[in-house]
Amino acid sequence: MAVRIRMTRVGRINQPHYRIGVYQRTARRNGRCLETLGHFDPRAKDRLGSMTLDADRVRHWLQHGATPSPKLAAILRKLKIVK
Repeated sequence: MAVRIRMTRVGRINQPHYRIGVYQRTARRNGRCLETLGHFDPRAKDRLGSMTLDADRVRHWLQHGATPSPKLAAILRKLKIVK
């Protein structure tokens, strides 16, 4: 089973909010999530401070073969969860 860690857009028009979750690679953008790992608010002043993320579960999924999306991989590097 190929899985991917990615963000799903939720929220209203012009007020984006993202859920970070683990999805099967073939799932739709707003498809069924295997596990929710946190959320992200890009409109906040301190972008990385507005992120809630369960780092232990992210590391667990990465060790079991999950690949992060390119945008989420950059965020994980900034948070020093991934090298």
